[in-house]
Amino acid sequence: LEEVDQEFLNKIQEIARQAAENYSHFKLRRASQLVMELAQIGNVYFDGKHPWKDAKHEETRVRMETTLAGCMECLKILALLSFPIIPSTAEKVWQMLGYQNSIQDQGWARILSEKVPVGQSIRDPIILFQKIEDNQIEEEIGKLKQLSAQQVAKEKKMTSSPATPISSLKPIVTIDDFRKIDLRVGTIRQAEPIPKSKKLLR
Repeated sequence: LEEVDQEFLNKIQEIARQAAENYSHFKLRRASQLVMELAQIGNVYFDGKHPWKDAKHEETRVRMETTLAGCMECLKILALLSFPIIPSTAEKVWQMLGYQNSIQDQGWARILSEKVPVGQSIRDPIILFQKIEDNQIEEEIGKLKQLSAQQVAKEKKMTSSPATPISSLKPIVTIDDFRKIDLRVGTIRQAEPIPKSKKLLR
């Protein structure tokens, strides 16, 4: 490992630690930002190391392999960190890295501590997110405008229709009447379901 490789791996672990802390405090927005940060530093690391150049020469091939191994670690942690937010997509990344099991079967601590196994065959990459074309966006905006117009028309119709008369209210009770009510606090000591009922308890 060169210094840049070790710094990169340390940074991955630090981002994972921060993400775990944010998830445990239900700070999903910050956790999702950390996922994006990890993806960004992975891109910077890959571009900065130029593995495509190192692959051309036998003496630099080991450097290229180290870079790719670092990228595999980054993708592994990226799958882990994104799993609570986008589980199906994270699982696809995990499977592309050559794993046969599921992320949730491994557990957070184990995935962080174990490296991608040496010699593990990675699978052909697949497109994770489909690009939305401008015409699709315009089509969806048109549908939203149509629904909005229908809702406005419906509300106008409701407000223009005559109000339904309300039956007269019962007379207001006096404080003396209210004092006659016997209110008590009780403790439930036992409860059991009533046969043939889904909601009632005895």
